[in-house]
Amino acid sequence: MDYFAAFKLWEATPPPFLDDLLALPAGLELPLANGYIRVPWPMFRAEEIASAFAILRDWEIPNNFIPVGGDFHDLLCLDVSKPDPDLVLIDDARRELARFPNPSDFFAIIRSADPRLGNTSGISEDKSWLGF
Repeated sequence: MDYFAAFKLWEATPPPFLDDLLALPAGLELPLANGYIRVPWPMFRAEEIASAFAILRDWEIPNNFIPVGGDFHDLLCLDVSKPDPDLVLIDDARRELARFPNPSDFFAIIRSADPRLGNTSGISEDKSWLGF
């Protein structure tokens, strides 16, 4: 199964920044106004996204959220209730911890907060998920 087929279950298409999400390394933390929030990991393969569709109700995940990463306790989701999806971090109680209507804001925070990603010297722009 590919990502297009998995997203089709939600009547959506993969967003242009999906490859950037899938390339996120483990251990990222985002500094937000209410403290640091761990980015759920690992990112899901297409088959795992498709499998999530069948258990949304059991896991109390909103129908318009496509889980793209996490451990099914904490999740990174795409809210596809509008044409340009928001990135949403939810916890085990399904509380929304953070929402990013603009994905570039999410990636900018990651680049500024993680020392592994902040120094872009030597990174090939055309091969990087950092979105220069």
